[in-house]
Amino acid sequence: MTSFEIFDENSAPPAARGALSAIAKKAGFVPRIFGLFAASHVAVHALVALSAAFQASAFTAREREIISMATSAENQCVYCVAGHTAFSRIAGFSDDDLQAMREGASLSDPREDALYRFTREVAAARGGISPIALERFFAAGFGKPQIFDLLIGVAEKTMTNFASKIARLEIDEQFAGFAWTPPNTGARFLTNAV
Repeated sequence: MTSFEIFDENSAPPAARGALSAIAKKAGFVPRIFGLFAASHVAVHALVALSAAFQASAFTAREREIISMATSAENQCVYCVAGHTAFSRIAGFSDDDLQAMREGASLSDPREDALYRFTREVAAARGGISPIALERFFAAGFGKPQIFDLLIGVAEKTMTNFASKIARLEIDEQFAGFAWTPPNTGARFLTNAV
């Protein structure tokens, strides 16, 4: 089986080290997904730029976690769901809402649930959403500009979801307590089993 190197701020190619150092300073460690992307300085800088753009969006930290969890769950990314469960806990989600996002169930807050459902549909339908989904999104108080902000988050998560699945990325020690098994996994989906 092909293995992929996971770099840190010391072992990464020189052009990627600055990005990993900044991530380590901000997060306290370099999550494996960034270490994976560091094989290409272009890719790791693109991922960092997308992440920064998403953080600068109109969405709150909680809403960004909803988008990240919804995309990752829809893409059945074991690594990213575990990581974003940890980050969602930090953002203040209840255990019930964390479980709901992991299982595709309803969130307790109607506005947050509308965002979660809309994001899942965007990811599942690859943008080909129903008019009803769009109207529910607007009825929950979101506007047209937020659709494009949401797409930044979906793009970022789709990149990390696909990369972690391709590399069969192990969950970081910091996220191990949030391991996740996709519900109703069919033969067409691969897990991140190592």
